[in-house]
Amino acid sequence: MPVRVGGACYIGRLVDWFGDDGKDGLMAQMSRRLPRNDTDREQTFSMNAVRTVTSVATSIEKMTVNSGN
Repeated sequence: MPVRVGGACYIGRLVDWFGDDGKDGLMAQMSRRLPRNDTDREQTFSMNAVRTVTSVATSIEKMTVNSGN
């Protein structure tokens, strides 16, 4: 996911190993690094967050099976 800090845009990753919300929210870890920079170290942050549903959608459509072409 893109993470913008100041004028820089990083490649970010959010990992949740625990799955359950606690009294302080959901424990997770976020890491970020600059794109095209394999020598730069990845920065890691621990965080607590609250999950929020932002939208729900449903649809019914005909499914097309890929024939391999």
